[in-house]
Amino acid sequence: MADVVVKNTDTNNSVPNKKSKKWLFILPFILVIVIAAAIGGWIYNVNSNQIKLGGEIINKKIVDSYSKQIAISNKNNSINTNENLKENAKDILLMHAALKEKAKKYKVSISQKELDQEMNSIYESYGGKSQFEKFTKLQGIYEYNATFFENRVYMSKLENNVLQSKQLFIVGINIDTPYFNKNNSEQRLKLINDAKVKIQEKYYPYFKKNMDSKTIAKKVLAENEPYYLDYEHYRTRNKAYINDCKGKIENCFNDLPDYNVANAVYSSDRLKNLIKKGQYTDVFVSKAGFVGVVRLEDQRGENYMSWDDFLGQYRQHYKSKLEKIN
Repeated sequence: MADVVVKNTDTNNSVPNKKSKKWLFILPFILVIVIAAAIGGWIYNVNSNQIKLGGEIINKKIVDSYSKQIAISNKNNSINTNENLKENAKDILLMHAALKEKAKKYKVSISQKELDQEMNSIYESYGGKSQFEKFTKLQGIYEYNATFFENRVYMSKLENNVLQSKQLFIVGINIDTPYFNKNNSEQRLKLINDAKVKIQEKYYPYFKKNMDSKTIAKKVLAENEPYYLDYEHYRTRNKAYINDCKGKIENCFNDLPDYNVANAVYSSDRLKNLIKKGQYTDVFVSKAGFVGVVRLEDQRGENYMSWDDFLGQYRQHYKSKLEKIN
């Protein structure tokens, strides 16, 4: 009797082929990649909606909390304002984080004693420190107040390290200021033009020759009597003067926005381009009421003209993240 061969047609009991084995091997890796991508996307989304700086975290939850505290504080102090509370909260928090970053860089710390000294007048208005803390905690504004005054202490201690301080040498001719504005437009324009010609032709070449400030000062003073000898009329006599400016620029130049004579510019706009020792401006008309040239003799600090500029630069750096924190 012949042998009968029966074929197994049940595919469910068939031995896995090479392709199915390959998929069994690859599938776990695909799952791992998908999960990792999902986690990565979640982490990116979290990080893109918060700022980590100076050991601080700024996110929507914290901003919302501070904006509410600012609103309560404003109400308590009878402050009526149309300011954007969230933007105000972002500014305070970003300033705090940025200051803490700089404090770490320059190894600056603040003590409770220093903070208490800064807040002493506030404590007194509430009848003492304990009463102040009790009230602000009860009102839910303690964190905001603590951060606000901590910022002030940090700013005071970091000012010499962070804010730009320049030593400038100036040769100029004062024309007028809004305080001594006795010249009509035609007279003023003539005085400004005469001053520009004198500075450009007589004194600007000294700067081009890299002449030191003492030598320039001797030449200028030898040719021009000090203005205080004829204070009443020196603004109309085309007399040059020299000056040394040390410190923050706003302390040296009283620029006023409404001084719009002869394309006058803010002194800071000209001086911010002075980065290296020995660099000097062109001859310019300042909104402080003078025509002159200014040279950088020395400088210290970082490239921040003021605390407003400091905050502004940080806001620009974190602009995209700040816009997402709403």
